[in-house]
Amino acid sequence: MKQACRTTQQLQCNSYFESNTSMTVSWRSRPKLFRICLLLCATGAVSGLIQLQPRNSAVLQGSDARFNATVQGNWMAMTWTFQGILVLIITESGDVTLSKEQFSARFCSSGDASCVEFTIHNVSRNESGPVMCTLLGGRSETAQLEVQEHGTVNITGENVTVMQGQQVEFRCVTSAWYPTPTINWTRNGHAVDSSLYNTSSMADGDTFNSTSVLKFQAESSTTVECWATVQALTNPQFSSVFLVVERGTVNITGENVTVMQGQQVEFRCVTSAWYPTPTINWTRNGHAVDSSLYNTSSMADGDTFNSTSVLKFQAESSTTVECWATVQALTNPQFSSVFLVVVPKPPDWTVLIAVVVSFGGSALLVLLIIGIIFCYKRRKEKKTNNLDEMRTQSQLSVVNAAGKGAYDNTGYVSEGQTSVAPSEHTDSGFCQAIGSNVYQVPVYGIQAANCNINTVDQSGFRKHRHVTIV
Repeated sequence: MKQACRTTQQLQCNSYFESNTSMTVSWRSRPKLFRICLLLCATGAVSGLIQLQPRNSAVLQGSDARFNATVQGNWMAMTWTFQGILVLIITESGDVTLSKEQFSARFCSSGDASCVEFTIHNVSRNESGPVMCTLLGGRSETAQLEVQEHGTVNITGENVTVMQGQQVEFRCVTSAWYPTPTINWTRNGHAVDSSLYNTSSMADGDTFNSTSVLKFQAESSTTVECWATVQALTNPQFSSVFLVVERGTVNITGENVTVMQGQQVEFRCVTSAWYPTPTINWTRNGHAVDSSLYNTSSMADGDTFNSTSVLKFQAESSTTVECWATVQALTNPQFSSVFLVVVPKPPDWTVLIAVVVSFGGSALLVLLIIGIIFCYKRRKEKKTNNLDEMRTQSQLSVVNAAGKGAYDNTGYVSEGQTSVAPSEHTDSGFCQAIGSNVYQVPVYGIQAANCNINTVDQSGFRKHRHVTIV
């Protein structure tokens, strides 16, 4: 039975050696291969479990590809085959037989035969393919090697200066990559939404060229970066430009304003170098102003727009007036503000003066009328007093002249008197009183039955009194 086993192992060794006669091996390496086979045939091989990592390896052209084989159990020899060709044999003792200097093998840790590291140095693009590790007389494991190539990445153009809110476009071109690279964009280090750019690729021989176009509205100055990478590239390549965004200006002409309450005021807001035409609004103390109170006009200035907005209203109270300008891409609208100081209006005395004058005129008129009435009464009373005085003086004269045959005319009625109370001096009374007793009164200066009595008062005026005696 032992002989049969050896025969079987010999056949496996011969078959293995014959199956790999295509391998290019130096004449110094060939005796080692024979010794390995003879050793296997003489002692037999113990089959162990083998695990190969990584199963899929992507490396850049010109770099080294490494694979680790971990063995559980005893083993005598391990072979490595690359692209179907036996390229290396390593024994449990650490002896290595290789076909080319491009390949090497060693224990992962010194003296530990349970792990073997196989390396392919300076791989080229045409060296992609399967890598197989086999325990002689035992199991085998296969991994895949892909050799990738990184080319160039460049954002066309240089730094860009645009107006705030303007649409900008950046073009990123990658050349000579294998396989097709993955392209991403960032702005100030933050990833850009993939919906803002699109990428296309085209084969160029055995490599690929790609173009990615990014479009967005400029909000603020930012660094724009285009990143390109493949699986084997540890540090992605990138190209960057700086986007300078110039903000438009907004300004309310003039400074703080002081006006009288109720006065009409006007404010003018001017915006310059905006794209597109900005939307302008006004506020007073933070409250939106009715659009009917202002009007706005715009005019193109090259590739930007200038606008003017005029606000008019009646000043009621002190307030902060603000002019706001914005475009769709602007997160925080810009504004300019002034302070309106409203001074209370002086009191209007017109009505009061009119009322006072009206009442004063009326009062003056009343006083004038009262004065006239008063003067008239005084004059009338004075005239009556004069008549009474004349009557008194007349009576005194008559009394004084009684001894001389003169009597007062008791029938005299003063001026203005319309009736006389009945008395003994009435016609009937007189007659009754006198009866048959008739006195002869001597009258001086009276002719016949009539006489004139003239008296002179102290003022020198002559008062004439006519007396009729019947």
